Amino acid sequence: MIFLEKLLYFFYFYQAEHLRKMKNNSFQSIADSLLKYRRRILSAEKIREIIKKILQDEYTDSKMYKTFHYLKNRWYLLALKKSHYYVKKPEDEINEDEIIDDAYRSIINDWVKKADIKKRYIGGLKALEIALGINSSIDEILIVTPEKQGLETPIAWKKIFFKTYGSQKKNLFPFFYKSTTVQKIHWINFHVANPELAILETLYRTSILQKNYWEELIKKWLKTHKRDFNTDQIEIYLRENKFNSSINTLANISEKISPELNKKLLNIIKKSWYIIN
Repeated sequence: MIFLEKLLYFFYFYQAEHLRKMKNNSFQSIADSLLKYRRRILSAEKIREIIKKILQDEYTDSKMYKTFHYLKNRWYLLALKKSHYYVKKPEDEINEDEIIDDAYRSIINDWVKKADIKKRYIGGLKALEIALGINSSIDEILIVTPEKQGLETPIAWKKIFFKTYGSQKKNLFPFFYKSTTVQKIHWINFHVANPELAILETLYRTSILQKNYWEELIKKWLKTHKRDFNTDQIEIYLRENKFNSSINTLANISEKISPELNKKLLNIIKKSWYIIN
């Protein structure tokens, strides 16, 4: 009887140990598969695919949840926001801010594609920074689209403002889209607003907290391009009854930088019958 009890004890012990090793082996297989994407950002959907492929018949929603939990607790995954994770070795020393900045452009592109927005462009302050060759961290970005409007936060504290333009039930996106060029930013092609349009968008909607910063950028651009500033483009915007207040502000800013440019802008405003305050 004692022998039988011992035999059963060793059988259950062996079975439990075997199952534990199987679980550890499965977890390590999942971790090893994830590490093929080391230093990259993966969506939760992609990680689920990897886990499901390895677990196969053993897969359950409960095991999926636990595996995600273990991967994060053992520092294989760094959770960002909106179901994105950075893949790393447990011993990797990382700077979360740098990861987010490096990945943000790629995530913006994926985010916009997921929203099925085939045509769009980067506008406003970021477009002006790009024109000036400033590769700064992006906390907010304006994406102009044919229809979508609203605010999204695809990762951490980073924000995307979606906007479209219209006038008297007329969609003006095709009109503004003509004032963009394609630029390669971190190996991704983006349509970006021309500097004249970017300046007007910046003046129209940029945080008052950044006022000193964006005013200096506009002045910097005007000083360098006061002779080739495209005032014809400004006149076209006024004809569409857009950026009236922005153009008035631009005229005020240009007064001390270039009297000649200032005069051109004032003439355009007067010709368009828009009274300066």
